[in-house]
Amino acid sequence: MAVESSLVAGEEEVNDDRISLLPDPILTMILSLIPVIDAARTSVLSKRWRYLWTSIPHLDFFNFFDAFFSGGFPTQVGEKCISVFNQIFACRRAHINSCELPIFDDCPFDLDYFFFRLDELRIQDLLLSYFGNDPINLPSLFFCNSLKKLKILCFLVRLPSQFNQLTNLQALELTFVGITSTHLEMLVAGCPRLENLTIWQCVHLSELRIRAPNLLLLDIFVEEDERRFRFSLIKAPRLKHVVLGYSLNKEFWHDFSEEEDEEDENEIDEVDNLIKLLMNLDHLESFSFRCCLHLFKFKSIMRLPDSLPIGCQLVHLKKLFMELNFDDAAMVSPLLFLLRSCPNLEQLSLKCRCSKIGFPIETNYWEKQKPPECLKSHLMTIQIEDICLSSKNVIEFVKFLLVNAHVLVRMGLLYSKSSRDQSEEDIVVNELLLFNRASQNALLEIKPGRSLYGG
Repeated sequence: MAVESSLVAGEEEVNDDRISLLPDPILTMILSLIPVIDAARTSVLSKRWRYLWTSIPHLDFFNFFDAFFSGGFPTQVGEKCISVFNQIFACRRAHINSCELPIFDDCPFDLDYFFFRLDELRIQDLLLSYFGNDPINLPSLFFCNSLKKLKILCFLVRLPSQFNQLTNLQALELTFVGITSTHLEMLVAGCPRLENLTIWQCVHLSELRIRAPNLLLLDIFVEEDERRFRFSLIKAPRLKHVVLGYSLNKEFWHDFSEEEDEEDENEIDEVDNLIKLLMNLDHLESFSFRCCLHLFKFKSIMRLPDSLPIGCQLVHLKKLFMELNFDDAAMVSPLLFLLRSCPNLEQLSLKCRCSKIGFPIETNYWEKQKPPECLKSHLMTIQIEDICLSSKNVIEFVKFLLVNAHVLVRMGLLYSKSSRDQSEEDIVVNELLLFNRASQNALLEIKPGRSLYGG
């Protein structure tokens, strides 16, 4: 009986800790779901748990540093953070799938050692964010050849003279990074497997020159000041998707429509820059053009050719998105130019943006326009958001599409509700619903979206 009681007691003792009986991969996966500092504390539970936390595949040090401080880094706290941080990497043996690390002015540590250990541990996915007044450079980072994904926020990027290649890098994201056009070109050229490239509001970047044989997606957002950003070279034969965002620094907003039409070097460059960009994208399948309302500054943009030259057109482009002000001829003209340069376009998505600044549309503008080829045989889906039913130019554009889109299957219109009488909006909606369409079976859906006044 004593033996049986002992065995039963032993079984109960074991069964009380069933979690510890789970295999290591499952336990490390569980630990990866909690902050690093909490995972490290499990080492005191038993010998079974002592080193398990050192094998978690994902290290999020944002939560790690949050556990030590709030609102600042006193010197002694910073030193403690670094001490624990170094212990984590000293104990680490298993490979690291991903790591997220904030870097602070008041909590310096040996970045060279950190990147050396990451490379030893075969890091694949790395996010680095800098929180400080003066961005720092990361030369040793560019020797971590195991990296597949790299995101850098608010640093300086100056490639070391010994930089060769990041042969495994597939995705690169640079946000608020100080990098010159030359260093960006060198970096991208040194990533032969790069498929996704994201560049958001990088300072010191005046032109885009990229050579990327395997690039599939380019997402770039540019904020311009008095300088014009140039698309000098995009040599990416596999490039399928481009998201282009333009913004103009508010300090340089100006109503150019009030100035005399005097052609200068900047004016010519504005047209050439757009054409050069599009002629570099001949394999594109989708294009998203998110531009500010003051992007095109000169009247010459309204004298674009009908389309790109034959042989340079975007014959593979199936999806197009654009934000524009339909009351500004400087934005309507590029839209028409794009539509006429995409003969096989199937999906068109537009978002209306209103502004009092711009070049006025001439009377009966849409009645005078030759329909783009894509409307005749390929364009099947059209979505237009945030339209203003009181805007004559928007309504005339919708009618232009309806009367010329011969294979249209569906058109969706989301309009912004205004303070006007509801009956006035109903009149416009009914007018469009009853309007004669080239595609008799096309479904036309008109629905209210957001309110112009946030209601």
